[in-house]
Amino acid sequence: LLLILIFIFSFSISIYHFGIEQGFFEESAICGLKNGANVTSKEELLKLLNEKTISCKDVTFMIFGLSLSSINIVISLIFIITLAKTYTNYEKNK
Repeated sequence: LLLILIFIFSFSISIYHFGIEQGFFEESAICGLKNGANVTSKEELLKLLNEKTISCKDVTFMIFGLSLSSINIVISLIFIITLAKTYTNYEKNK
């Protein structure tokens, strides 16, 4: 049951990230933030602000034309179905 819950959580996060990639959901503010804790001068701050940030919407790596979040959706769904069937068969044969 714990594995089923873990893969449901993974499936939910993947759906959310796929929605961000496709523009269904707004990306959170965390996607554009950089660590500015070590900025000690205004020149460093200007340099940090001028750097291009990678958005959460940008897919940087694809396999067979699918983003990693879409592959994770499929794999998580397969695991959820397989584990649920295994669990129900185990309970029936108990």
